[in-house]
Amino acid sequence: MKHELSDMLQDAKSDAPAPRYTVEDALAAGQKRQRQRRALWAVSGSAAVVLAVAGVAAIPQLLPSNEKGSPAPAAAPVTAGKPAAPKAFAYPADAFTGNIESYKVGKLTVSDTVLVTPGYQVASVLGAGEGTKTIDLKGKSHSSPNQLGSLVTYAKDAFDPKVAEKGTAQSVGSHSGYFVAGEKEGTDPKKGASYSETTLSWEYADDSWAVISVSGAAKVTAADLAKLGAGLNAGPTEPTKVNFKLGYVPEGYTLSAAGRTDDGLTAPMVGKSYVRLLKGDFPYKNLTDTVIDPYAVGDQQLPVLSFTVYPAWEQKYEAPGKTPYCPQDSICYRYTDDGKYFIEASGGGFVSDDELRKVLNNVTFANVEDSATWFDATSAIG
Repeated sequence: MKHELSDMLQDAKSDAPAPRYTVEDALAAGQKRQRQRRALWAVSGSAAVVLAVAGVAAIPQLLPSNEKGSPAPAAAPVTAGKPAAPKAFAYPADAFTGNIESYKVGKLTVSDTVLVTPGYQVASVLGAGEGTKTIDLKGKSHSSPNQLGSLVTYAKDAFDPKVAEKGTAQSVGSHSGYFVAGEKEGTDPKKGASYSETTLSWEYADDSWAVISVSGAAKVTAADLAKLGAGLNAGPTEPTKVNFKLGYVPEGYTLSAAGRTDDGLTAPMVGKSYVRLLKGDFPYKNLTDTVIDPYAVGDQQLPVLSFTVYPAWEQKYEAPGKTPYCPQDSICYRYTDDGKYFIEASGGGFVSDDELRKVLNNVTFANVEDSATWFDATSAIG
């Protein structure tokens, strides 16, 4: 389906609270955006729903082949019918590192870590086939991964299970947890029925929780998600990387999120990178969900800036090349030298467009299509 970025940006702009709003206004707008993000529409015949019901398969891992003539490494002995148990999961000790390792359970696949914040890390839950289609300005069709939901692991003491505990008790391996089935919330004549999310929350270690969320329209059972959760695997701890570096950052802003998806947990795609900056300290405590703008602490709304690299086919505006430009207040863009990708800067009304242009004029891009050239997120800011 066509994805009109201009419409989305205008919608986001109309919902975003101005910095001078009260915290009650900010929280109300944030709750509205949370509901919009969480209400996944089940369009008749949509890939996500059909594949979730009919059965989905893992996306294959790409592994390096052995050099010609060299013997293949010996496989570790595995008892037939009994796959090796996953390692006990522990949250990474270092800031802005991730350790969720991609794995498959049954008909679902969990990706590697795609987003990291000071309080949690996120992986995508994927199905087979294609996800949302986008038609570019030349009429060519592009597809995102078939993302059905997400798996989030929270740092110790970051998650408050008070909402999750209202669900039905459900064990996940040897751990206790809670299951909540998604419910139909309404029907749109054009989009079909909307559902709340189906979630499974469990305590993977003392005072440390994980949550799987998928569309309620997928009709995934508690047993399905329990098996997926039990497969949570701790891989090597790796620094979060992004494909651009900000040579200039407005005073007082520091890194608060980075990865290959944004705070809305949209489907990662080739070349996508994301960085969120906050001015002030946000306490990642007593969370009941992942965090999205506005970031309110007491009666104060923290200023936020975000920067995202997208493939050029996501763009719906005529662009003047590498020169930063701002088609509307607090939204500015700049293309890579080859024109295949662009970086979007969102100021939220907290800084001027001149400041955003200054940031974009001081961006250094890695080879967007080669993750080996990407920057550690912690060294990519200022």
